[in-house]
Amino acid sequence: MVLAAETSHVLILIYNEERLRLILTRSAARRILDRYGYPRQGSLPELLTHLRKRCRESDEFPHEIGLFLDYPPADVRGFIVHKGGSFRYAGYWKIYVNEAATRAFFDRITACTEAFCNKLDNGIPMTDLLMAG
Repeated sequence: MVLAAETSHVLILIYNEERLRLILTRSAARRILDRYGYPRQGSLPELLTHLRKRCRESDEFPHEIGLFLDYPPADVRGFIVHKGGSFRYAGYWKIYVNEAATRAFFDRITACTEAFCNKLDNGIPMTDLLMAG
């Protein structure tokens, strides 16, 4: 889904429908989404439409976008509350809780990203890689 498009860039969200639906229905995630006007009983397409609207209406990313990227809700909440400051560690996102576990997860993200890019470099089409995941 295209979330935003500018002259110099496009922001695209690639997602697994079933997994994203589960992520966004967790109670901690739901409390944050409620705060930003996401429809309470909204379907996944309605939630994504609201996210796209928030991306297009703001000069910066809406902070709750981290939930759609499966960041821990506690870290998303921490970023919002502390306005991006007072974090324990910054990597793929800013960590506010569970630093050791999240840093280990960052290592797995890095390894996965490297493997994905190597496969792209070796000529495997992106669509094949995305469908395999």
